[in-house]
Amino acid sequence: MGCGNGHITEYLHDLSGAFYEGIDISEEAIRQAHKRTQDKKERLAFDVGNMNRLDFPHQSFSAVISVDTLYYVNSLEETIKQMVEVLKPNGQMGIFFTQWINDIEDKAWLLPENTNLALVLKKYKMKFTTLELTWHEAEHWRKKVDVLDCLKAEFEEEGNLSLYDYRYSEAARYANWDLEERSRYLYHVQL
Repeated sequence: MGCGNGHITEYLHDLSGAFYEGIDISEEAIRQAHKRTQDKKERLAFDVGNMNRLDFPHQSFSAVISVDTLYYVNSLEETIKQMVEVLKPNGQMGIFFTQWINDIEDKAWLLPENTNLALVLKKYKMKFTTLELTWHEAEHWRKKVDVLDCLKAEFEEEGNLSLYDYRYSEAARYANWDLEERSRYLYHVQL
């Protein structure tokens, strides 16, 4: 869900050989995914789709994967319900989710059982396990800042300094966000 130009979806397909269908609201991203993966059409599909309205038949998939996309839905609760509807019996969800707080007094919200996602899963009595990835995420953003520092001249030569500025400000913001005010987990839900 929210596959962008499909690089992660393609990677998962190449790793497992399983069929994957990626959806994203961006027509351009889906066009790029189709162009790059033409030789993999039998086991890899991409479609323009909206996470707020999962237009798939009931019990279509064995698993649903969301990597940092559920922050953008209109209703986390409604989207989770739709994810369950498109899953086959004993289906699974893999959801990467980061929780942020602005006040250290809210630190309890960072626990895996208290994040916004966990509260919805618990409301519908979905059991889940988590893998804690907070430090790894922070390291990712620090590396992104370093890479962007190295590539600034190339962005400038291409006339893409505004893209560089946007990406750099995003990476710097998250690289410097206090580890005491965020948590990141991979949630695994088995129906």
